Amino acid sequence: MRFREAPKIAVNLRQKKPYHTNMSLRFWFISLALVTGVLGHAQQEPPKPPIPPVATVESFTPEVRQAVLDSITNIVTKRAFVPGVDFNKWPEFLSKRQEAIEKTTTPASFATTINGALRDFGFSHIRLQAPTSTDPAGSIVGIGITAQMTPNGILIVSVKPGSPAQKAGLKQDEVIMKIDGKVPTQTNDIRGELGQERTFEVKGTDGKIRTVKVKLDRIQVWQDPPASAPPAPTVRRDEISFPKDDIALIRIVSFSGNFNRTQVRGFVEQAKKAKSLILDLRGNGGGSADNMGYLLGLLMPPKTEYGVFVSRSLANRYKEANPEGPMTAEAIAKWSPVTSRLLTRPRDFEPFTGKIIVLINRGSGSASEITAASLREQRGAVLVGTRSAGAVLASVFARIPGGFRLQYPVSDYVTSKGVRLEGKPTEPDIAITAAATPEKDPVLEAALAEAAK
Repeated sequence: MRFREAPKIAVNLRQKKPYHTNMSLRFWFISLALVTGVLGHAQQEPPKPPIPPVATVESFTPEVRQAVLDSITNIVTKRAFVPGVDFNKWPEFLSKRQEAIEKTTTPASFATTINGALRDFGFSHIRLQAPTSTDPAGSIVGIGITAQMTPNGILIVSVKPGSPAQKAGLKQDEVIMKIDGKVPTQTNDIRGELGQERTFEVKGTDGKIRTVKVKLDRIQVWQDPPASAPPAPTVRRDEISFPKDDIALIRIVSFSGNFNRTQVRGFVEQAKKAKSLILDLRGNGGGSADNMGYLLGLLMPPKTEYGVFVSRSLANRYKEANPEGPMTAEAIAKWSPVTSRLLTRPRDFEPFTGKIIVLINRGSGSASEITAASLREQRGAVLVGTRSAGAVLASVFARIPGGFRLQYPVSDYVTSKGVRLEGKPTEPDIAITAAATPEKDPVLEAALAEAAK
């Protein structure tokens, strides 16, 4: 909407004819009175209620819902980017769910409905997170699992001992396909009210589907644990071990905030005395591209190319140079100049030169998929386990009104050999579908056999 400029009022104070001067002044005073009246009326209108920092069931009004929706639309249509995708279709996706959106009365139900619309784009790393809070005692209401969202559902990465999830028989690497009859769109869909019973449709590691009922309980989750707090049994940490004298095993849980570069560098330094290295990326959902690049620099020679991130700016430059060319990630990456390629950085560190085996599963996503694919292409690494998540878009998070957070993609990725990984899970060289137990890990056993060759 554009505003027209208000007519200007000129008062000629040098006017010699008295009645002209009086008419001008009279007109000026009348106009001023009218403007003052209008402003006074506007000031009497009640101010709009502020958007709460964190929307709750009680404060989630239609006005808050609309403010959140407007912010989402602005970000999706103006900031999100995937090569060849028309984000201006977002209003169309919303219109299909307009009635359902208007019926939402809680932040959680709103996020679930919006995520249904976001899924219409057909790719990963675009979702709305409802506001959450942790009580002062450091606990949340849940079932006691760490989980990761995958295209097939909610992957159970680990289960807290003694939790409702463990008591109900839920196990690591199983997938929650439905919650109360609905397909989940985010891991927070598991949550609810204390004592509430949720019905899960679960796909076991054997491929069989079963129904599991679980009552939500209060789960302790220390953000900054006091010195007296016991160690959390579900915390998975990066570690190194030597299953055999000449075989090192390094587990990297995540490339996000807990990734310690000094520690990881030390792991690789220790691994140099072994002939083979097994890199366990199972359940690693990704994280920082910088941390991923750091690890690759410890395992590959300096200045080794390992792919291209296809951003909006790179796509625009490609379009200028190739007006009729296909707007695909593969075409843009193939055209991209050397300066746009991802290269391992020179470091005062000799990289590991032995044989590499990488363990992957459905929980291996994003940065861990790029790591596995790069090591296979550039170092001849052997991949063992099950197919990865196929979710590789680079994304960022935006804070929006009401405490919501929107994750949206900003670039695609193509390997150095021209393979786009988004939507195409990385297949292992040695497929092992048998589930691990406390006594036996079939994937690791297969990797050890490969490493010994």
